[in-house]
Amino acid sequence: MKNNENIKKTNNSKKNIYLLYIMTIIIIIFVAIIKYKNYEVNYYNSDATWHTLLTIEAYNETPISKHLFLPIVSLGGNTDKNIPWGDTIPDKDGNYYYTSFSPAGYFLPWLFFKIFNLPISESSIYIISALLLVKIITFLYRKNRNVYLIAIVGLLVYISAPEILHGLGITYWHHSIMQVTLLIQLYYYLKSKQDNSKIAKYVFYGFTLINPYIEWTGYVANIGFALSEFFINFKKDKKQSLIIILLTIISFILFCMHYLLVVDANLFFKTLKKRFLERGVTTNTPITSLITGYITSFKYIWLALIILIIFDLIKNRQIKLENKLVIFLCLFPVLENIIMKQHATVYSYDRMKMIFPLVFIMCELTCHIIENSKLKKIAASTIMLMIFFVLVLNTKNYINDTHYIWQTNYRTNNEKLAEYIKNNYENCILAIKDSGVRGYINLLFKRGIYELETLDNLKNIAKMNNEKYLVMLFLKEYEHGNVCNLGGATIYDIENNTEEKIIIKDGIIEQVN
Repeated sequence: MKNNENIKKTNNSKKNIYLLYIMTIIIIIFVAIIKYKNYEVNYYNSDATWHTLLTIEAYNETPISKHLFLPIVSLGGNTDKNIPWGDTIPDKDGNYYYTSFSPAGYFLPWLFFKIFNLPISESSIYIISALLLVKIITFLYRKNRNVYLIAIVGLLVYISAPEILHGLGITYWHHSIMQVTLLIQLYYYLKSKQDNSKIAKYVFYGFTLINPYIEWTGYVANIGFALSEFFINFKKDKKQSLIIILLTIISFILFCMHYLLVVDANLFFKTLKKRFLERGVTTNTPITSLITGYITSFKYIWLALIILIIFDLIKNRQIKLENKLVIFLCLFPVLENIIMKQHATVYSYDRMKMIFPLVFIMCELTCHIIENSKLKKIAASTIMLMIFFVLVLNTKNYINDTHYIWQTNYRTNNEKLAEYIKNNYENCILAIKDSGVRGYINLLFKRGIYELETLDNLKNIAKMNNEKYLVMLFLKEYEHGNVCNLGGATIYDIENNTEEKIIIKDGIIEQVN
């Protein structure tokens, strides 16, 4: 009889898990439909997405034997060679490579596009991270009778964060992948400890090696895991923390060796140091800017957290956190935002990782409040209602917040301008005035664009390349990190030493004397 009851409980548990997964997918699809806009938009940090798409296109246009899946930003044609872009570094063939982030963040979406035969266009990942989070929550609270309610609370908190709606919605960068792989690493670490599973331990080791190679947060996260092993298990097993540290060092060595197969060692390490100092604690970015960014990124989740803390203190006179280790492991990667505070302030998707400690703290508070409440159903219903309102308010806020996404018409005009220049000024070099090139412009013109060069230098480059024209693009408007809205171009005839200006307005090209 007992065996039959156990089998029945197991089957019911599996059924509930599957229902929870289905609900997760349905909720995310529903939210995605609500936030979908049926008009042309621009969005914050769109340069990250376009940069990735440029590298994917460059992978397709350049032999693998040349780029070796390093973050190349030079397209395959001759018009794209020997054209610097930001803090990139060249190879012997004049191709330039980005060094601030590893190749894995570009290779994985390239592979996704290849497998599913997709065109080069904006895309994103989302659903996997939510399913993994639910998996971890149900694993942690598997012996708790309120496990599914706690999982739903965690899920709704996760998908309601404006930064998640944006960073795992329309924006893509390495941090989007880290939202998945960091959870996998955490899950198998917990499973190896609680279930004493060797397979789980080896999977954890694998992601300990892989994650730093995907994004810098992996290095900081690994230090957290190493510290956990050192303080908790050092007396029992001294080698675990050392293995984590060793794998982290190996990951960095592999990262460097990959680049050094193609680029100059001295230039690589010099550029890497420069980028770290530009983004890190040595910058003048105030910590208050980062804090303000967190408020923007998670909005009403902070209010719900405060309410739960106050309610728990009033009701139980204490805050009891059973899963302190999980919260510590999730908080530790957030230190990367402090180390690289300039990047985390400007590029908001870098702050997405803060959602993990927020979710687990709110799960802990929910569990403690319900377990110590006489009216458990009322307490559970009240918390669920509050979290549902958080989802509604945050989703509504994201949809209406022009900080993240706004209506604009720029692509049609840009495409017509590009076509006009291609048809009338084929023998030219292209440059952009007072702006950096962020990927979109390269894909628009399907060639390299010079940036931040003086007019005299550009004219000399045109002469050396035997080009008749220098086409200097200018912007109608520009905000940091956003796609360029072109206003027109100034055409310099190098042979005849003349110039003319064209503007694009409402789809019509006009010449300005």
